[in-house]
Amino acid sequence: MADRTALPLLTVLSGIYLFAVLHPNDSSAGGLVLKTGAIAALLSLAIGFLLGRPTGLKLANLNQQSSPAAAPSPDMLQQMPGLLRRTVLSSRLTAALLGIAVLSMAIFRYAGAMI
Repeated sequence: MADRTALPLLTVLSGIYLFAVLHPNDSSAGGLVLKTGAIAALLSLAIGFLLGRPTGLKLANLNQQSSPAAAPSPDMLQQMPGLLRRTVLSSRLTAALLGIAVLSMAIFRYAGAMI
């Protein structure tokens, strides 16, 4: 489980290092596009760790507590819709922010020509 947590952090740390080495003090249009993408990626990481992961762990705990043969408890039925909504919201926000990050990396070289 620790390896799954370390991989996103390692990816972000390597991205920060590359940005700091390759684009220090870059205030060009391309640099601003990359900074926007970096902020989106960091927000995506934060949402995943602060909203998505705890919600997923709660859903996994509820799933382990229930037995397949027995009907779910009323408490479990009351918690599930909120947890599912949080999971969907977290996934959609993370996907949108990662999309912004990927697009910014794809277009940063051409940003000077577009502006």
